[in-house]
Amino acid sequence: MKVTAETMQSTESGYVRRMTYWVLSLLAVVFLPLYIYHHHTLFGAVANGPVSRVTLLDKPLDPLDLARRLNPEGKPIYMKRIIAATKDSCGAAAEPPIPKGKITAVTFSVDHTERHGVVYVPNSYPTTTDTRSATPVPMLVLFHGLNDDCEHFMTATGFVPYAEQHGFVLVSACGSQGYLGTAWNSGTCCGFSGDKPNDVGFARQIVKDMSQVVCVEERKVMAVGFSNGAMLAEVLACEAPDVFRAAASIGGVVEMRPGNAEGLLRCTEKVRAKRHRASVLMVHGTRDVMVPWDGNRLLGFPPAEANLGEWVDRNSCWADEKNTTIHTKKYVNVIFSHCNSAAVVAPEDAVAGIRATYQNKMNSRGAPFLSGAAGALAVCPMPSSFRTQARLLGNLTYSMKHHGRGGKDKGEDGQERDEEKEDDHHDKRKKKSARHGHKHHAEEGRHRKGGKRHRRRSTHKKSPGEEVQRTVYDDSAISQIEFVRVEGGGHSWPEDNEFSTTDYIVQFGARVFHGYNA
Repeated sequence: MKVTAETMQSTESGYVRRMTYWVLSLLAVVFLPLYIYHHHTLFGAVANGPVSRVTLLDKPLDPLDLARRLNPEGKPIYMKRIIAATKDSCGAAAEPPIPKGKITAVTFSVDHTERHGVVYVPNSYPTTTDTRSATPVPMLVLFHGLNDDCEHFMTATGFVPYAEQHGFVLVSACGSQGYLGTAWNSGTCCGFSGDKPNDVGFARQIVKDMSQVVCVEERKVMAVGFSNGAMLAEVLACEAPDVFRAAASIGGVVEMRPGNAEGLLRCTEKVRAKRHRASVLMVHGTRDVMVPWDGNRLLGFPPAEANLGEWVDRNSCWADEKNTTIHTKKYVNVIFSHCNSAAVVAPEDAVAGIRATYQNKMNSRGAPFLSGAAGALAVCPMPSSFRTQARLLGNLTYSMKHHGRGGKDKGEDGQERDEEKEDDHHDKRKKKSARHGHKHHAEEGRHRKGGKRHRRRSTHKKSPGEEVQRTVYDDSAISQIEFVRVEGGGHSWPEDNEFSTTDYIVQFGARVFHGYNA
């Protein structure tokens, strides 16, 4: 049988048509629904709340475009220039050089590198006169999730109405471009392999610069983050509790390098080497797939409950003194309000010795820090015996310094000099704050957005010796740990009829700061 050219061409055309049909059918049946679902969900998340997503080829932030859209003259605002022109942020007749009631793009200088953020100074920011100085106000510094942006995060979280109501300043910092997109260098996540960029240094610089431009009450500065930004917020509680007196972590954990249990231990070492303690709030969903509830050994994420346990331990909270003010089918919280650990800090060499002993014990047993299936791992925390050793050493040191010399801290001159360097900018603000007669009283009642959701019900019971402790411990040592478990919750910023994350964070700040306007 003779095969003609026309027959061969017809056969090839039929084959191509059939293959095209099958490919298109496969796309229509399998990939198209997935595509629609993914993008519908993504667009909904972008419109309604904070975002955290892996995007390898994401478009980096354009600071010039940000300035063109947000700033009065469409030009960048450099904090260095504003600071040079500002005599006294808390002085008489000092108006904030950043416009009130408007989100404004600003540029910070950190290690000779330009970093960016957006600032909101509320209309309720105290107006000064020739005879009345400004009243120091609290400040919240926001850190967005992976591949979100600072402007969107500020608006999506809904903090602006609260800033107007309570008079606090908002700063939303912009992340840097890494392997996984716009992110924060918080540890094992997300897309940075070394110490650069120094995001802890950036966060410190934000507080330092803002305090020279607006009258900030530096005892009332809180870091708030989601996802990768939440991880940075917790790292700031580890490394900079003198600057950030509170941290709110939504969908994050401590994952300081090298991560897992060792990362938790590293945070504990840094915290115990300092005098200050930060109050920490954590909100975590039990079905979070990006930062799993049970941890992820490969990514260096410890389990959420282990992360909570370490904060309770490192801040020396009374584990048997805890309150629950929310208990629904989906949301349950726990509040550890008796945490005052800074006075029992062990010396640097003592902590190092305890750590070495702990490592040797683990190595001699041949036991790894983590074991079990990937994604559902149990952290092996520092045994209580070693924690007790650290506390006993700290108690002994504290007793020698405070009671062995007639109750005065005569032996702390060297230590105080070191801490004065660390807290230099705090000392300046304290002098300004003192003349306003700050009084500590708890702010109760409802906030603007919360309605009847999670109303605080005080179940506090005074513990033996509490009054003595509160007179002995510096207020910088007193902290609070709170945790909200979201049953069935994913990697999100929970906002529904039962619970508002933003509202809860504002209430948390009111509790640990003893009110915003006190």
